[in-house]
Amino acid sequence: MSCAVKSVTRLKFGMGRVTPIRLKSNPSKKKDVTCRILTRCTRDTEASIHIGLAQALPKGKKFEEIIRKNTEIGVQEFLPLITERTEIRYPSHKWRGVHERWKRVAISAMKQSGRTILPDIHPPQPVSDILTSTQNYELKLIASAFEHDVTIRDVLHAYPDLTSVLICIGPEGGFTEAEVTQAKSHDFRAITLGKRRLRTETAGAVAAGIFAGYYDNP
Repeated sequence: MSCAVKSVTRLKFGMGRVTPIRLKSNPSKKKDVTCRILTRCTRDTEASIHIGLAQALPKGKKFEEIIRKNTEIGVQEFLPLITERTEIRYPSHKWRGVHERWKRVAISAMKQSGRTILPDIHPPQPVSDILTSTQNYELKLIASAFEHDVTIRDVLHAYPDLTSVLICIGPEGGFTEAEVTQAKSHDFRAITLGKRRLRTETAGAVAAGIFAGYYDNP
């Protein structure tokens, strides 16, 4: 025998931490269904530090894949960037539909990876706005093609007890030199992601994965 629940409370942004539980329904002839909690999942699957990803908007649906992979990795906050080289724009009247689609992707990735906190997804913002609205992060990084010496390894060694990091990833072609200079004036550290050139959708996942893995397993 199968049945469907007519009224449910669905996962929404702002609901905070979710605790997975295993339930057993109690037989009833009424329309209401009562359940008994059998077990609660107490395993902490969240990253040990707060990771924010400020990522330049790529073409097509690549940002959906960015949200999917980085939600699995443990990113808690997505800040889509509009840079000098960004070629895509979302008009305000289309943003709601785009946000709903991105939110569904994040929820799916959250369930798949067993996470208990749904990431925040902000509206697209110019780089200048991000630079002045992210002072709460302990460490702020910007991936730059003009930086060849400072690596993520250097940063990890300098911050053994890091609690939060914001990673800025540019579009195809990277940030302009002016954008990197502006970021440095707002206490961002420019870093290189290595000697190989990465696609924008790959770069964020590489950087976020290194931070999540390092501080999860110090």
